[in-house]
Amino acid sequence: MRFNIDNEVIAIIGNSYFLAESKLIIMAGKKKTASTPLLDSLDLSGRSTVLYNIIREYPDIRAYAEEIAEGLLCDVDIDDIAESLADELDYLKVEEVWDSSGRTRDGYVDPGERAYEMLEEITDEYVMEMNKYIERGMPDQSRDYCAGILYGLYKFEKDYHSDVLEETPDYCHDRFSWIRKEWEKKIGDDKQVKLLADILEEKGMAEW
Repeated sequence: MRFNIDNEVIAIIGNSYFLAESKLIIMAGKKKTASTPLLDSLDLSGRSTVLYNIIREYPDIRAYAEEIAEGLLCDVDIDDIAESLADELDYLKVEEVWDSSGRTRDGYVDPGERAYEMLEEITDEYVMEMNKYIERGMPDQSRDYCAGILYGLYKFEKDYHSDVLEETPDYCHDRFSWIRKEWEKKIGDDKQVKLLADILEEKGMAEW
């Protein structure tokens, strides 16, 4: 399956565009030279733009960039993702929920609903990345990323004892179920669905 490079991937490998430039020079039969001060002075956005234009102009460079990007993106660690998500969710304090709920100029905002929304905003960033792996043609990595998200929700409820969950006690279960079903629908592969179920069982989440 062909790896699909996207703008975010280009940004990720923006710092590596000198590799593509060097290969382009070699392909052109020119002597390889060091990066110029002008190129060195570019920020990540500028480097990404240079790389994007090189990739558009030279198909061989595109293949080379895809190789670099795939190497950077293929290593998805379930435990690392879970810990990162749980930590981010735990960083949200109940006082922040209270400050943006209750009586407001726009009317009454239920603290439980507000807590759910704020936790959801954090979790959705991870869900977006999970979906990008599907779009990139990397189902295995998407599966592991999904498992990491689900494990993170599980750990957050079981191990972190957040006061925020007192306002919305069903959040982790609700999002766990929704994210799993959405991923299974998007992936559309019974083998991948079974592999995810095996991971969840291994992590002690089979009954969640």
